[in-house]
Amino acid sequence: FINNWLASSGLELSVSKTQAILFRYGYRRIDQFPQLTLSGQQITFTDEIKYLGVKFSADMKFSEHIADISRRTRSMLGALRRKLGRYVDRKILSTVYESCIRSVLDYGACAYDPILDKDIINLERSQLYAARLVLNNWTMHQDDAFKNCGWSSLEIRRKRLKTVQLFKFYHNLHDY
Repeated sequence: FINNWLASSGLELSVSKTQAILFRYGYRRIDQFPQLTLSGQQITFTDEIKYLGVKFSADMKFSEHIADISRRTRSMLGALRRKLGRYVDRKILSTVYESCIRSVLDYGACAYDPILDKDIINLERSQLYAARLVLNNWTMHQDDAFKNCGWSSLEIRRKRLKTVQLFKFYHNLHDY
């Protein structure tokens, strides 16, 4: 079926770059995978796949994705601190964080919204680093730092993003 549809649409699919993932709940291990073929070649199964920048794992947990974006954003914040931290106004640092770094933390949040405390803490740690950088106060408590920057926690931002998405779906307001 897929081969016929691809041919009729004038599309080609690189089977060597195609992977499949079988999602499962919890720690259940799958010993036997179904046989999937495309153009006569077998498609390989994997336990983790990256789709549109979000890492999906077979156990449906996003800890690896969250660890990756937390690492990346803290690295970006470190570079921002080294290059601009001492020389730039607080407002500019805040704007750079909100537009260039927090957008990385927000991207795909409706899909990967973490449920594990360790993942939530890992994400919030990135924003705490940013708030302390903006305020130039490295000992300030998280709640005070966010309040002084005028930011809500990332957990609250994800809830808002999901609510907006639900509203758009319900009222058929998506642009696709």
